[in-house]
Amino acid sequence: MKAKDGWKQLTARLKRSQHAATLAASPRFVEVIGLYTNPARRILIDRLKDIRPDLELLDLRPHLMHMRMIKQAPELVAIQQAIDITLASIQDATRPARMAKYAHEYELEAEFAYGIRKRGAIGHAFHPIVAAGGNACTIHYMSNNAPLKDNELIVMDVGAEIDHYAADITRTVVKGAATKRQRAVLETVNEVVEFGLAQLKPGISFGGCEKELRQFMGEKLRELGLIKTIDEESIRKYYPHAPHYLGLDVHDVGDYQVPMEPGMVLTIEPGIYIPEEGIGVRIEEDVLITDDGYQLLSQKLPRVVLQ
Repeated sequence: MKAKDGWKQLTARLKRSQHAATLAASPRFVEVIGLYTNPARRILIDRLKDIRPDLELLDLRPHLMHMRMIKQAPELVAIQQAIDITLASIQDATRPARMAKYAHEYELEAEFAYGIRKRGAIGHAFHPIVAAGGNACTIHYMSNNAPLKDNELIVMDVGAEIDHYAADITRTVVKGAATKRQRAVLETVNEVVEFGLAQLKPGISFGGCEKELRQFMGEKLRELGLIKTIDEESIRKYYPHAPHYLGLDVHDVGDYQVPMEPGMVLTIEPGIYIPEEGIGVRIEEDVLITDDGYQLLSQKLPRVVLQ
């Protein structure tokens, strides 16, 4: 069927209908990221309105979003495969003998990329982050080209893609030996991960989980001597994260106002970033909400492995 024939049939149907379901158009410009959006949906809606000005358009986005929030068995298989490939590739790329040979961030990135491809991934689920030292204090650092120094922490935020489904794993490693302070920060982040995981179960809200996590992080930041008062502004200076859905996109669509349900897949990714000390630490785990709690999908790789 030619496009003009399709529009002819659609026009006839629209003239007999009061409603049509479509995807609502995005704003023309998104101020927070400084980008113009794809105008295709807006153009389609304008054309539908030209055919019938009084047509009531129903937005399908909330329905599609809720469908994507609850993963089916085949989706979980793909996500688990992506996670397993990611974990094995991180472990392989960060063996001490290999770490000693890397001179730049991109060499570690390249070894990880080789690992996921040889294990069957179609590629990266998102732009990999390999950030050493103070670079890790830039949350979405993407240059991955700085020299690696001995005894410097390196944040690897990476994920393989399998059948269009993403993994999203972060581990903080070191080339050489970690200092006492680095170990203290890393162990603190690990404690926050454990606390965050313990909150996960059906019925809890994302907001409730994040509130508890942020309060606990505040206590830990005070113990590290980074803040004196546990308040939102002080905490966010060193900890700007929140949990997010995982699926077809690494930050998958989802309603953060509804309680957690079995079948949801999300990440817990606490981090502490201290630019004044050149220390950035993040640990990220992928989690499935189950009937009675959660299943840690990324359990095959230890969170803290330091020389």
